[in-house]
Amino acid sequence: MPRSQHIPIDNDTGHVPAPHDNKPISKANDEAVWDAVNCGPFTVIFDPQRHPFKDAKFPVSKGGSTPSGPVVTGEPGDEFEYKIVGPKTTNDPRIIINR
Repeated sequence: MPRSQHIPIDNDTGHVPAPHDNKPISKANDEAVWDAVNCGPFTVIFDPQRHPFKDAKFPVSKGGSTPSGPVVTGEPGDEFEYKIVGPKTTNDPRIIINR
């Protein structure tokens, strides 16, 4: 079972506070979990041709949490930018694959 690495989204602009905006995720045993902290809804969107998880798009309900599932592609050091699209704007954080 993957270990959850929580990524808070803390306002309707899709802001992810440091250090979570460049989140290291272990290929071996982690999954990302996006948490809309008293805000939302959002959609987390990776490039459909380049993403580390089974899916490239993750809906996060207002005040809710959404897990990514385990890392299925990528090598240590790979970085995957994604967009958080929400009620007021977008934000572009990253997932960084670790061992």
